[in-house]
Amino acid sequence: MTDTVHFYAAAGLPPLPKHVVFVLDVSGSMRGPKMQQLKMAMGTILDELNAGDLFSLNPFSSAVRVWDADVPFWFHSTWEGNLNPTFNSSAIVQATSENIAKAKRSISSFAANEGTHIFSALKTALRV
Repeated sequence: MTDTVHFYAAAGLPPLPKHVVFVLDVSGSMRGPKMQQLKMAMGTILDELNAGDLFSLNPFSSAVRVWDADVPFWFHSTWEGNLNPTFNSSAIVQATSENIAKAKRSISSFAANEGTHIFSALKTALRV
């Protein structure tokens, strides 16, 4: 038995704008080919965003980082769920060619290390 997927979409309609929060594992378990795959996949995904879309990057390992397009990564204390109650609004950006290029540069600097605190990462992503 083979699995079949069918996609149905009305022809000629413009795509709806999206707000995408990318929660990206950069923990030690991502060393080697997995990190390279993440970087390549994110390059492709970012290129497919449309002009009206919004996005944010939230890489995580032992700490959760919230990306700011105008400043290198800024950090939040996420131990025991203690999240900084305010977020800089520049953590969420329009999918312009300039912001996509900035995101790709940031992603290219990712290095796998430390532990995997996915629960804190998901809580942070919900806050963003």
